[in-house]
Amino acid sequence: MVCSAKLHRQQQNRDAYRHSLLNSLLPAGPHVNPAYHFPASLHRRAAYKIRSTSHFTNAYHGLSSAQTLSLRIWEPRYQPIISPETTIYDNGSTLLLDVLHSTNGEQLRLLEKQGHNRHKLTIDDISNRDLVQGMLEEIDVRLASWILHDDKFEHLEGLEWEIMTGELALEWGAKVIYCMRDEVRVRQLGCASYLEAYECGRLGWQSIDVIGQ
Repeated sequence: MVCSAKLHRQQQNRDAYRHSLLNSLLPAGPHVNPAYHFPASLHRRAAYKIRSTSHFTNAYHGLSSAQTLSLRIWEPRYQPIISPETTIYDNGSTLLLDVLHSTNGEQLRLLEKQGHNRHKLTIDDISNRDLVQGMLEEIDVRLASWILHDDKFEHLEGLEWEIMTGELALEWGAKVIYCMRDEVRVRQLGCASYLEAYECGRLGWQSIDVIGQ
C-alpha cells in the first residue's frame, strides 16, 4: 500500500510538470513563465553549496590531474549514476574528498560551458524561442530521469564512496535542471532581456554558490 501511494505521488508530480510544460509551449507569446512543479528533494539537492578547495579550483580551470567522476548527467539520457563505473580505492576520507572536490570543479566548468554555448547560438528572438523550446524538452527528459534515480537512491545501500558519489550525481543533476529552468524564465521575457542578464552575470549557472571564494 505504501509503495502504491508513493508511485501514485510520483506520477502526480510528473503529470503536473508535463501539464505546465504543455501550457508553456502554447502560442501565448514569449512572456509566459511556466509554473514548474519540481519535487522538494530536487530543490534541496540543487541548493547544495560547493566548497572551494585547491582540487576544486584546479579542476574548474582544467589544470587538475586528480581523478574525477563521470556523473553521466551530460549524456543524452541525463542519467545520474548511483555507483561509479570505476571503483575509488579509499585509503582514507581525504582521498575520497579530493576526488569529490575535483569532480565539483569539473562539473561547474561543464555547466558554464553549456551556458556559454547556448549564448553563442542566441542571435535574435527567433533563435531564442527555438532554444527555449529545446531547453523545455530537455528539462522534461532530465526531470523524469532525475526523479527515477532519486527514488532509487532512497533505497541504496553500499560503501561510503558509493553513497557519496550517488549523492553528488543527484546534486549536480538537480543544479542543471534548476539552472536551465531559471534561464528559460529569463529567455521567455525576450532575447534582449536574456542578453542583458547574461552580460550582467545574473543567470543561475553564472552565480552558483561556492563557499570560500
